Amino acid sequence: MTLTAEVPHWVPGSEDDLAEAIRLGLLEEGHHLDLKREISASRAANKELARDLASFAVDGGILLVGISEDNETGVLSLAPQPLAGLAERIEMVARTIADPPLSVLCSPIRSAQDPSLGYLVVRVPPSSAAPHMVEHRYLGRGDKTKLYLSDADVRRLHERRQATEQDALALLQEQFDRDPIPPEDRRQAHLFLLAQPSAPMPQMLLSLVHGQDAPARLVKFARSVDTPELRELLGSAGGFSPPLSYASDFALRSAGAALTYGLANDRSWAPASRVSPEDVVEIEVDEDGGLRVFMSRLSDSLESADATARGQRLLTSSAVTYARQFIALTAAAADHANYLGNWILAAGATGIKGIPVHDYLLRGRSGPRQDAPVYQRATSASYAELLKQPGTVTDRLIGRLLRATGTYDLYASAVANPPDPR
Repeated sequence: MTLTAEVPHWVPGSEDDLAEAIRLGLLEEGHHLDLKREISASRAANKELARDLASFAVDGGILLVGISEDNETGVLSLAPQPLAGLAERIEMVARTIADPPLSVLCSPIRSAQDPSLGYLVVRVPPSSAAPHMVEHRYLGRGDKTKLYLSDADVRRLHERRQATEQDALALLQEQFDRDPIPPEDRRQAHLFLLAQPSAPMPQMLLSLVHGQDAPARLVKFARSVDTPELRELLGSAGGFSPPLSYASDFALRSAGAALTYGLANDRSWAPASRVSPEDVVEIEVDEDGGLRVFMSRLSDSLESADATARGQRLLTSSAVTYARQFIALTAAAADHANYLGNWILAAGATGIKGIPVHDYLLRGRSGPRQDAPVYQRATSASYAELLKQPGTVTDRLIGRLLRATGTYDLYASAVANPPDPR
C-alpha cells in the first residue's frame, strides 16, 4: 500500500478492506506503515509503543494493529484483537510517555465474527512539535523501522520549525500591508488570521473556489464552523458582532476566492454596501490551501455615560471568537482536502497601542493597555491538534494577547480542549 506523509493515507474502513489488501499483497511495512499483531499491556510494552508512535511523528504514518505475519514465510493474515480500552490506552501512551505529548487518531474496525474483537488504525499525522523523545532520546523513522536521531538531525528539525514560523510572520506582515481599509478611515484595531499548509497540494481547495456552484460551496464551508457546541463553548464571547458568518458576498481573488462583508470585488471598501469601514469581515481561500481572515472591529468606540470611559476600547472577545472559529475552519479545510500534514498559523492585530480593554471598562476599571502598536504570533499545528486540541492551538495564537490584556481567565473555555466524545 503506497503511503505518503501529506497525501491521504489509505485508511481501511472494514475487515473486508484489510482482507483484500492482504490478498492483493498491498500491505507492506515501510516508512509510513507499521503492522502489529497486538499491543501488549506492560510498562515495557508501553514504552516500546511510545517509541513506535514517536518515530512516525516527523513524517507521519499509520500503526495498524491486528495483522499477523508468519516469521518464516512473511505471509500476512488477519488477527483480530480485543478492542475494549485499546484506543484509549494508545492515546494515553502517546500523551504521557512521548515528550512533548503526541496527538494520534485511532479508528477501530470491528470483526464480523465477534464485535468485541477487531483492528485498530492508529494514524500519527506529522507533528508540529517533532521530533519527540522517549526516555530522553529523539526518534525518527528509517525505511522500515524506527531509529534514534543524531544531534544534527534534531537541530535540523528544530531549525526547520523555527524557519517555518518565521515564514508565517512574514506572511502576516504581508496581510498587515494589504489592509483593505484606507489609512484615513482606520479608527479601530484590526484582526488578521492566516493558515498555510506546510506542504500544500496543488489545487487542494480548488473545488471550493472554482465553478458555477463555488459561491454556495464556499458559504457552506464557512458556515460549517458555526456549530452549537462551539457557540456554547465560547459563551458570551460568541455573541460578538460582526460574526464571521456575515462574510457571504463571493468574490474572485488572484489565488482563489473570498467571502466578504463590506468589501467590493477588488477588495476595496465599498461605501455602497452601507457597511462601516470598521465593520468589515473577509474570508479568503486559496486554491492551494491558504486561508486568511480579516476583521476591522477588534476595537470600537462604544457609548458610555462616563465621559472618561468614552473612546476606543479593545474587544478581546472578538479575538477569542474569531481565533477559535478560524482553527475550526482550518481543520475543515484539512478534512475537505484529505490533507494530514502540518499547518503554519499566525494571528496579528494592528492599532492596539494604548487602547483600554472593554472588559475592564465594564467594571469601572481602566485595566492594562498595550504598549506595542501591533501583536504578532505564529505557530505550527498538526492535523491531530486541530481536531483534538483546538484550545491549545488557540492559546498558542492569542494566549499572549489575552494575558497581556488581563483577560485570559475570562476566556479560559476558549483555550481549553473539548472533552473526548468517548
